[in-house]
Amino acid sequence: MLKNVLLPILFSLISATVFSQKKSLDHSVYDNWKSLTNITVSDDGKILSALISPQEGDTTLWVKNLDNNRTLNVFRVNKFNLSPDGRYTIGLLKAPFSDTRQARINKKKPEDMPKDSLVIIDNKTFSLEKIANVKSFKTPEKTANHIAYSIAFPKDTTRKDDKKEKFKPKDLVILRDLITHKEDTVSNAKEFVFNKFGNVFAVSVEPDKKDSTDVARVEFFDLKNNTRKTISNEKMEYKSLSFDEPGDQLVYLATKDTSKIEQKSFDVRYFQT
Repeated sequence: MLKNVLLPILFSLISATVFSQKKSLDHSVYDNWKSLTNITVSDDGKILSALISPQEGDTTLWVKNLDNNRTLNVFRVNKFNLSPDGRYTIGLLKAPFSDTRQARINKKKPEDMPKDSLVIIDNKTFSLEKIANVKSFKTPEKTANHIAYSIAFPKDTTRKDDKKEKFKPKDLVILRDLITHKEDTVSNAKEFVFNKFGNVFAVSVEPDKKDSTDVARVEFFDLKNNTRKTISNEKMEYKSLSFDEPGDQLVYLATKDTSKIEQKSFDVRYFQT
């Protein structure tokens, strides 16, 4: 009889002990959870890249070389591209949150806010290069020989009175060869695009109306033969650049309508290499 009574009591004590060792799930536990997003593997299966995203706060770029088991973490990266051949990882490094917050408190102008940086990682050596004040970047979908990124036009620190400036140049687009480090720069850039395989590149240019030193145009780059030429330079607005996959054909829109109405009349332009 005593045995029959003691057994239920013993099981109850064991269950209570096990239960007490488990941590209850509350909001403090959820805050520590992290997720992997944008998981990307190179074509040869040797490089793995992903974003580690906490419940709150900045994301981290995680790169792992599966060939030698090395890993690299780069904090505050929220966007990246892994080249198909696995040679490079290109990411956008966000400005520190504390700096951005303080700038907002100080009511700084948009052009004076902390800027992001471009991060170029050589996945073979994990060497890292940072380029400051980058607004955006693009890479071809299927190759990694070139990248293009836009930066705000450097502020003229020699001028004492900014109000005397008649116009402010727009963004600079820098086209960079990752192998040779050769660069081409286009000022007053509006749009830029690669074709799928990265053998051609195009930029639309839209200078300020008061700028007599530059003209609206579309620039075409043959990256295989290292040539550059202007394919349109009329006084028009150009936009919506789009290549076919091989890069043999380019279409874009053009208009002479300079009004601020939403529905403008555009021509379709066609360029064949």
